[in-house]
Amino acid sequence: MTTYSWNVDADGTWATSIDWSPNGTPTSGSDVTISTPDFHTITYTSTSGTLSINSITVGNDLLKVTGGALTLTMGGTFGQGLSVAGGTLTLGSGSTTSIATNLTTSGAGSSRSARRRDLECCWRQRQSIQLHRRLGRTLDFSGGHLP
Repeated sequence: MTTYSWNVDADGTWATSIDWSPNGTPTSGSDVTISTPDFHTITYTSTSGTLSINSITVGNDLLKVTGGALTLTMGGTFGQGLSVAGGTLTLGSGSTTSIATNLTTSGAGSSRSARRRDLECCWRQRQSIQLHRRLGRTLDFSGGHLP
């Protein structure tokens, strides 16, 4: 299994192969790490099917899923947030995903493990969310805000 790391301290698109180490975009079954010294936005958009990666760790950056479909087989960790707007993010069965600050969902896309209306109800009551869905999927969210 290959681990791909974002290797530039800049905003960018997932599909730009020279921004990854090793050179090339993450492939099915790989682990992905995005963590730059400064805050940046990395945008995932795909027009060809679903990319299923093993896991993702996003540190001081925001991942925006704006088109296509991305599956996190074993889940992921998002230190500065996750935005799903126009694309689809799917959590694999038995996966755990943790979001430390902001979760945004809008547009035609969705996060298949949690819909916005489900999140808003829990958020108003506790300022943190831990959703356990059928098939063992887990989404943890604390801090930040739901716009």
